[in-house]
Amino acid sequence: MKKLMEFFHETPLKRQISTNTPFFFEKATRQFFYKISTHNERYSIIRNYIDFLTGNFTIAFIKSIYSAQVLALWGSISRTKIIIDYEI
Repeated sequence: MKKLMEFFHETPLKRQISTNTPFFFEKATRQFFYKISTHNERYSIIRNYIDFLTGNFTIAFIKSIYSAQVLALWGSISRTKIIIDYEI
């Protein structure tokens, strides 16, 4: 856990991500997220993911995804509404 905390304190952006979305720390400690994995493997997955983001997207985009505000990344609109009424 110490390695993960140090990783998220390397830059202001990583600090903001960890502050706004602390579930990265939960993912590292709970094995069921990545079945039969070690703590070091989960740490590597999280680190590689964050490194991918910072290497491929702008800081503004990353901040918008991991801001304190809710951002819908996808959604669905139904043109029909089906209502099923059960009477017993």
